[in-house]
Amino acid sequence: MKLTKALKLKNSLVREVADLKNIVNESNVYFVKNTPKYDSKTKYSELLGKSIELAIHKAKIAVTNTAIYPQMFLMAEMKGLIQHLKTLCTEDGIRPAMHREAVELEYKATISKNDVDNEITRLTKEVERLQDAIDEHNATNSIE
Repeated sequence: MKLTKALKLKNSLVREVADLKNIVNESNVYFVKNTPKYDSKTKYSELLGKSIELAIHKAKIAVTNTAIYPQMFLMAEMKGLIQHLKTLCTEDGIRPAMHREAVELEYKATISKNDVDNEITRLTKEVERLQDAIDEHNATNSIE
């Protein structure tokens, strides 16, 4: 099975596990006079089975992805840097002090707004390049 399909299956299993957890949570305690919609013990057994299946499937994906881990980790870090840069204060200029209107303070950003914008553009292009490499890896490699 190609990694692309394996990742879709993993996401489906993740949803099934989440759904089963909700069913177990919602059905475990009920009013004695009412009949529960589901048998929580049966659904928990299903949950356990799906959780094991998901863990095995994730492990197979991980083994196949070891060759591309450096690119995956680098991409994650670059996305984090992009988020950081988007929140970096780059204000320059004179502003009144918060506590006294008569006092003005001059601020200067070491990394300018233009520098930040250029770096975000550069990092975004690198993230896209890495994503393309990961997509190619997923389309051409298979899990056992």
